[in-house]
Amino acid sequence: MLLLVALVGINVWRHGTAAVAFSWSRFTLTSMGGMRGLMCGMLIACFMYSHWGAAIYVNEESADRVESPGEAAIASVVILAIFYVISIFGFQAVLAPQQLQQHAGDALAVISAPLL
Repeated sequence: MLLLVALVGINVWRHGTAAVAFSWSRFTLTSMGGMRGLMCGMLIACFMYSHWGAAIYVNEESADRVESPGEAAIASVVILAIFYVISIFGFQAVLAPQQLQQHAGDALAVISAPLL
């Protein structure tokens, strides 16, 4: 469901009706709030990633105990990264950065009204 909402947000960007125009300058260190913003983002990413390593912990139940857990861990990291990037792009298309910061705890609830 989260991915569907994000894809609708990306579609908003495609049609030019986004709250904020897309800019590659968002990916610079200064737009992230410097090193402090980067470190905060990395901390949040580590927190969000925790428990996605469950593919490693259930290696007793896999057919190939040597190779499968490593492949599953790499696959889960790649899938998670793609999922988060799509979600962030979609959410940033719907609300301005100030609105996202004001509603950081309930962003999905605030984003759903403009999308629907």
